[in-house]
Amino acid sequence: MAAVALELEHAIGFSGSARAPLHVHPSGHEMAYASGACVVIGDINDPHKQAFLRGHDNLISCLTMSRSGRYLVSAQTGDNADVVVWDWESRELVYRMQEHDHGVMHVSITEDERFMLTVGVTGDNKMVVWDLTTGCIVSNRPNMEKTTCACWGGRKKSIKGRDTTEFLIATGGERSLKIWTLDPASGGVTDERVNLGNQVRSFTRLAFSESREYLFAASSSGDFSAVHVRSLTLHSVTQACSNGVLSLLVQTSPAGEDQLIVGGGDGSLGVFEGSGRSYRKVTLTLALALALALTLILNLTLTLTLTLTLTLTRTGRGGGAAGGRERRGGHGRARRAAGRRRRARVPRGDGARRHLPRGALAGPRQSRAHAREPLRARAPRPNPNPNPNP
Repeated sequence: MAAVALELEHAIGFSGSARAPLHVHPSGHEMAYASGACVVIGDINDPHKQAFLRGHDNLISCLTMSRSGRYLVSAQTGDNADVVVWDWESRELVYRMQEHDHGVMHVSITEDERFMLTVGVTGDNKMVVWDLTTGCIVSNRPNMEKTTCACWGGRKKSIKGRDTTEFLIATGGERSLKIWTLDPASGGVTDERVNLGNQVRSFTRLAFSESREYLFAASSSGDFSAVHVRSLTLHSVTQACSNGVLSLLVQTSPAGEDQLIVGGGDGSLGVFEGSGRSYRKVTLTLALALALALTLILNLTLTLTLTLTLTLTRTGRGGGAAGGRERRGGHGRARRAAGRRRRARVPRGDGARRHLPRGALAGPRQSRAHAREPLRARAPRPNPNPNPNP
């Protein structure tokens, strides 16, 4: 009997062990997730509507989507550790990158969708930067230390705070945290090790602040470290959860501070706000906690997060306090007006005027010291014992 080819009709479930296995398209109507060796594109409003991107022969290890949703990139484990770039609109394969061996543990794209970073697993030990306009390799760094996480840091800033043509990349691993500088023109990369002092950490997630002033490194110890990018020094360590940090999202709070959303291995979800030296935990409403959970799980962009009509509730702040301040301000205005009316009147008396204008007095003003009577000399006290030799 001839072999019969089976066609995939519907997929249930996804590969939760992959790195960032589920993404929501910026349009808000579709999502993409890894399911075995296949990428599934599903309609959020219709669970029966699915499309499949089949370009791998082994399990998908990581998945990412560009900022605008133009590109979708998937990578796999095994000897044929290919990285496949898909066009979202046409559902067609754009590039197949065949540089890694044994597997790929990280893939990410710059915000301008120009370059792509891929990092291999232990045994491959390669960090490769690709040009998405040509599909060619920009830089290839072999013999890397064991790397467990990486991220783009945007364009490197000059001493004057202006963007340069170079890019920042951060990598982390066991007792190792580095910041790399990439020159796309020459393909050269240089690394600088962060001074962690006596801190010993195994890093799990990395993210730069939107100002690119700080690098946040989450660890398996359940905390995150704030590293000053220019000085490469550790500024603070904040405990966030237990059982390690599994998700980390950094954005800017409404007050202009760094806001970190941390998902822990203990199932907790915490929000921290601060600026470099110290971070405080922010109290969440239940509705906001659910929204932030979706942000982490579905990897929503900051734009989609800001469209949620939810606000953070901080301890000691609320509408009642604001209303109390407004009421106290109203009473204060009434008291000041009454005081002005009282100052404009002079008590009745002989020769005193009534309703004098403010500032006008019946006579010259004298201080209390001038109004006192002069001191009189006291008479000496008589000696009760006039005899000096009793």
